[in-house]
Amino acid sequence: MKFTFYRTTIENEPEAFTDLLSNLMRGSGGKVFSGTFKKLDGSLRTFNGRATAEDAVIGTGSARKLAFIDNNALIKNLKSGMDKVTARRASWRSFVASNLINLKVGNTEIEVIQN
Repeated sequence: MKFTFYRTTIENEPEAFTDLLSNLMRGSGGKVFSGTFKKLDGSLRTFNGRATAEDAVIGTGSARKLAFIDNNALIKNLKSGMDKVTARRASWRSFVASNLINLKVGNTEIEVIQN
């Protein structure tokens, strides 16, 4: 199922949109999801991630609710010789909901477009 949001709608209701994304990501049951967001420097980042993993940090120390484990970073960390716990903790990333371009979790896809 695909949902499209206009950027102005998100800017008017930032907490509601953040909560929607957070619930969707955390409700993935540990399965991989993907998306694209605009980084603070303006460049785009496409990611494959998961919301949770055993023995990993849960991201409660951040004001950003949209934290995830970046699978590409996790694989790189494991290949470099890090143990699983350290690799998972070093692979956490987060983004601001208003910078989201798209997110796909299971059969649900969210796209954000300009007005």
